[in-house]
Amino acid sequence: MLKSLKILTLTNNSISGPIPASIGNLTGLSILVLSENSLSGPIPPSPTYSNLTNLQLSNNHLTGTLPENLCLGGVLTHFGASNNDLTGRIPSSLRDCRSLYRVKLEGNHFTGNISDAFGIYPSLDYIALSDNNFFGEVSPKWGQCPNLTCLKISNNRISGKIPVELGQATQLGELDVSLNHLVGEIPKEIGALQRMSRLLLSGNQFSGKIPSEIGLLSNLEQLNLASNNLSGPVPDNLGNCSKLFNLNLSKNNLGWSIPSSVGYINALQSLDLSRNSLIGGIPQQFGNLHSLEILNLSHNMFNGSIPEAFSDLHGLRFVNISFNQLEGPIPDLKAFHEASFDDLRNNKGLCGNATGLKPCVLPSRTKTRESESNEEQLGAIFTVLGFNGRVLHDNIIEATDNFSSDYRIGSGGYGTVYRAVLPTGQIVAVKKLHQSEDSMLIDNSKAFESEIVALLEIRHRKGVRLGEEAKRLKVVKGMADALSYMHHDHPQPIVHRDISSNNVLLDLYYEARVSDFGTARILRPDSSNWTALAGTYGFGVLTIEVFMGRHPDDLLSYLSSSASALTSSERQILLKDVIDRRVSPPVSKAAKDMVSAMKIAIACLNGNPQLRPTMWQVTQDLCRQS
Repeated sequence: MLKSLKILTLTNNSISGPIPASIGNLTGLSILVLSENSLSGPIPPSPTYSNLTNLQLSNNHLTGTLPENLCLGGVLTHFGASNNDLTGRIPSSLRDCRSLYRVKLEGNHFTGNISDAFGIYPSLDYIALSDNNFFGEVSPKWGQCPNLTCLKISNNRISGKIPVELGQATQLGELDVSLNHLVGEIPKEIGALQRMSRLLLSGNQFSGKIPSEIGLLSNLEQLNLASNNLSGPVPDNLGNCSKLFNLNLSKNNLGWSIPSSVGYINALQSLDLSRNSLIGGIPQQFGNLHSLEILNLSHNMFNGSIPEAFSDLHGLRFVNISFNQLEGPIPDLKAFHEASFDDLRNNKGLCGNATGLKPCVLPSRTKTRESESNEEQLGAIFTVLGFNGRVLHDNIIEATDNFSSDYRIGSGGYGTVYRAVLPTGQIVAVKKLHQSEDSMLIDNSKAFESEIVALLEIRHRKGVRLGEEAKRLKVVKGMADALSYMHHDHPQPIVHRDISSNNVLLDLYYEARVSDFGTARILRPDSSNWTALAGTYGFGVLTIEVFMGRHPDDLLSYLSSSASALTSSERQILLKDVIDRRVSPPVSKAAKDMVSAMKIAIACLNGNPQLRPTMWQVTQDLCRQS
């Protein structure tokens, strides 16, 4: 009877029963809020709905369908009917309601093709359609809603792909399409959504790689791609998502190793990489994740030890590292000590104070003729070129076999440098100072510091770069000695693959290169038999490959074709033009030796067998360079 009533709000009470049909008498009503009650029955038809700007019916027990005349007046901005038992299709009046700003219809039993049920809304900011029975595909029309910040359509029966047009909704901050039947690759256009904070795509059938463009989402806080068919590596640039606090990539087919950049996402509170095919060691950079509370790395192929840096993760509450190949001690953390047996089981050899694990036993130290006494070892000073420099003394002793000469890679002004592979898989250079130099170190700390700074600035793709030129030459000379023995010094012919001819020597490397590459472009020796000349030719191929860092197929073809067509000056090849650029160029005597070795290698490729040197000559020429 309240004809002049404009606003009626009865929210958050305990009102039960149906909505009375007499509500239709309130023709002047603009706002009707009946949410958070126990109302039941259908929504009665009423002319009132045509004039409403705000209609809220959420969290009741309403049944039936939505009124057909919703938004006929074209003024409805806010509409909520979530968490009821409503059924049927979305009325066309709502589909064409361009005034809509916020819509909440999740948690019902609505059906129909979602591609046709909704239109283009210039003012739409938020729409939630999750937990219904919609089918069809994600419409590209959502990309034409310029003010859309949130699109939730999870747990429906939606199929097809995510349209690339969605990248045009530049204000989109949350996209939730999880628990549907979506397929195809995740479109890289998502990287244009710079306001994206929650990207939830789990429980679908997405395939292909995780697009690296996701790393451009600097405001991303939650990323859930779990339970799909994604493959390939974890993008390295995920480390750029500095606000990310929940990362879930579990239950996919991801491979390779975890990029260390993930260890720099300091906001991470939950990290789940379980049930993939990830390999390698756990990055020690994970010790930076001081906000981490939940860590699940189970059912992968991680190996090595748990990084010592994990001891800094005092906020960790739950951990699961089961079904990997991890070994060594668990971190001294409550989360590990209180972990269940199922969370640690099926590893290679974890030990420590936790259910089902054996106590850790320090490895025995076997002395070799190159080792020193324990007293000398304990008194030594170590400089470890690692990420944080904190490495257990016992790990270094074990990794270098008590500083055996087999691991020595050089020496400097203050001691000897050794190569060590730590339990984490990290390769480091360890410098052991001479015992008598402690006092000298005090007097020359500045010089020592300068040496360490120089070492720290060294970069190499294999982790250690000391005397690379010498290493490459040693490889070449060592192989020349071996082949020379096979060609000239061995009392009986050496035959490969049971080729029974007394004068046959089959070059293992050369044959492998031919079979691996399967190409006729590789120059073959002129001889029809596999004689010692073939081994010499193969030596030339390998020598050039060692220096070039790749198979010299194109260079071999060039050398062959240019033999007659070019002048002697045109046939000249500069070492700097063919040498492996990933390794620092040789200098001084090393450069001259490499030039000489390259000349010998090219001579081994000579098309005239009479001019091709024997392996004995090759060995003698190389030794004269030393």
